[in-house]
Parts: sequence; C-alpha cells; structure tokens
Amino acid sequence: MYRKTYKEINLDNLSFNVHNILKKYNNYKYYIGMVKADAYGHGMYIVNTLIKAGINYLAVSSINEAMDIRKYNKEIPILCTEVIEYDLISLAEENNMTIILVSHSMEDVAKYVERLIVMNKGQVMFDDVPREVFKHYVELEEMGLAAPQVTYLMNELKAKGMNVDENAMTIEEAKNSILKALGRSL
Repeated sequence: MYRKTYKEINLDNLSFNVHNILKKYNNYKYYIGMVKADAYGHGMYIVNTLIKAGINYLAVSSINEAMDIRKYNKEIPILCTEVIEYDLISLAEENNMTIILVSHSMEDVAKYVERLIVMNKGQVMFDDVPREVFKHYVELEEMGLAAPQVTYLMNELKAKGMNVDENAMTIEEAKNSILKALGRSL
C-alpha cells in the first residue's frame, strides 16, 4: 500500500524554536544541530536556517555528509558521528571536523587526538590534552587503562636519574629527549 505524503517545513518556526532553546539554555558553549542524511532529506536550507538562528555546531552521520556541508560553509565545526578510517583523520582535521575515537590503543590516542576524555564507571575522570592525561598513568592503570609505552620507558629512565622528558608521548619525542640527555645532536 502506498500513500501520498506531504511535508511542510516552516523555517520561521524552526528559527523560533532554536531561539527559544538558546534563550532557555544560555549557559552552553555549543548548540549542536543534528543534520545527518542531508537534514533528514530536507537539504541545505535547513542547515543554513539553523546556523542563522544561532546553532554553532553541526552533527552528521558520515564524513561524506560533512564534506557536502563544507561545499557551502567552510567555518562551522562539524561532529562526524560514524566510524571513519584512520586514513581519513587528516581530511577531518583539515576540514574542521570533530571525530570520536574510541580506542584502547594509547599510541593511537597520543597520535591523533587533541582532547582526551577518560571515563570510568560512568564518571569523567580526566578531560584534557593527552599529554596532561598521560601524566596520570598510575591512575589510568588503576582503571584498567594504560599510557603509551613510551611514557613508561621515559618515567623509568627519569627515575633512574636520566634527565629526560618523562612526558614524551611518541617514539620521536622520546628519541629526541634521550639523545639530548646523552649530549648527542638531534
């Protein structure tokens, strides 16, 4: 059975609703408009209306949808909610997209993320840049997590008296710190 359907989008009402949300909940930094699937099939005019009304962040389901928005708006931040391949992370970064990386590989976390939120039993334990979070590697271990392997090496070298940067997160940073401590050129 097929039925004819009719849709009507009242942009004035949409703007009015956004303004009321912003007015009532005025203490937030971000107001995110979920516009996945081309604004649920309604197109860019919905996206533009949301932005004009005060939405300052968009959320989409795929990197393809985000890139479609980038054709029309280069500035507004976009949250991409689906899993993307590692080789697309740089594309996301270049185009002001936020991705959610769920990983137990702290080497990947150190390499790819700008902000790290560590949760334990439903509570946010740490929310900072990875370098600051990994300083708490002992507490992370108590939660069943780990820091990058380099962190353990550098802390052990520091504990043994070597003048190294115990906050090094990558092999390259560790190498440079160790060479410097040994008085060798980089």
